[in-house]
Amino acid sequence: MFNEDLLRAAGFSEKAVKFITGGRNYGKMNDATVQGFHTGTCRDTIIIYLKIEGDTIRDASFVYSGCAGSAAAGSAVTEIVKGKTIDEASKLTLQDIVDFYKEGDKGLPAVKHECGGIAVSALKDALKNYTKTHETGQNNLTPRRERISFASDEDKGLESTLAHHFGRCRYYIFVDVENGEIKNIETKENPYFESHEPGVVPRFIAEQKADVIVAGGMGPRAIEWFEKLNVKPITTTPKRIKDILESYLKGHLSGAESCDDSH
Repeated sequence: MFNEDLLRAAGFSEKAVKFITGGRNYGKMNDATVQGFHTGTCRDTIIIYLKIEGDTIRDASFVYSGCAGSAAAGSAVTEIVKGKTIDEASKLTLQDIVDFYKEGDKGLPAVKHECGGIAVSALKDALKNYTKTHETGQNNLTPRRERISFASDEDKGLESTLAHHFGRCRYYIFVDVENGEIKNIETKENPYFESHEPGVVPRFIAEQKADVIVAGGMGPRAIEWFEKLNVKPITTTPKRIKDILESYLKGHLSGAESCDDSH
């Protein structure tokens, strides 16, 4: 996929070239203990998978959508954290990735440092999710609960079709999931369907205790609002919500791509 000579010319070190072209640690981990993701301002997305035993990360992998910088960053982070404790991994920084690849004047090019930040943020998201789903000081899993909201113009539960825009929809379908099993479904009318000021709808969704918002599209300001409110924004092609939920629970959906605010 990537040309080695072009990678070298771009400033990647030999170690980075080897990791990128070899796909070190690339691939979805089906038996992962936890996962996390982050989408950068460049719209690259990295998903980190961790297998944790006790307090130690035994294995790590990643998938990404984006450039060679994200491939390098994902490989570095997952390689570095193997064998480390959760506390040690939580202290990983962009500089650790830069140092990992540095060979003379080559390494992770400065223009790709944002990719390193995306990988670090994805790791921290995975560790945050792990903390949420495990009792402090114990190895036993506690139930993983998520409240996922879907924008829709229909009041048909999971049979509803996803709306094209998160704010200009008539309803929100809220699905409570515990360990991948649906526990409750409820529909609420959008109180700001007719008109709304920036930030009003994201606050409404956050007030409903939603962890995730899914819609066909949303503008960059909306994405920023949701992220500030700790609600993960996800955009995908509108279709039956039941099918979208299934894809999400399988880990096939991750970040949000911004559209024009006038959408």
